[in-house]
Amino acid sequence: MKQNIVIVEDDHDILELLILILEEEGFEVFGFDSINSVEEILEAKPDLILLDLWLINMSGEAIASVLKTDERSREIPIIFISAIHDLATIAGRCHVAAFIKKPFDCDHLVSTVREFI
Repeated sequence: MKQNIVIVEDDHDILELLILILEEEGFEVFGFDSINSVEEILEAKPDLILLDLWLINMSGEAIASVLKTDERSREIPIIFISAIHDLATIAGRCHVAAFIKKPFDCDHLVSTVREFI
């Protein structure tokens, strides 16, 4: 059974690249360029969530906070992926599993995902 990864990334080109890389690794990938509620993420039944911080409708930090306080999703690993300079600080504050700085190395992306799924 394939493991589900949800990606929330508002840059369409980066979203498509992430989907391509992770599908080639054998994962079932659900990509969103925006969301209106965390319910959209939870409907995909993710085993892991890749989450950008700069999003249109909701900030990645707000999404992570909601997911980490909801009993249905608090155990799902979240990996922030962003170019924000203080990404480590925000990741620590949100208690996410890991973070990946943009631009990212494909091998590092895959190894980080595999570490937490």
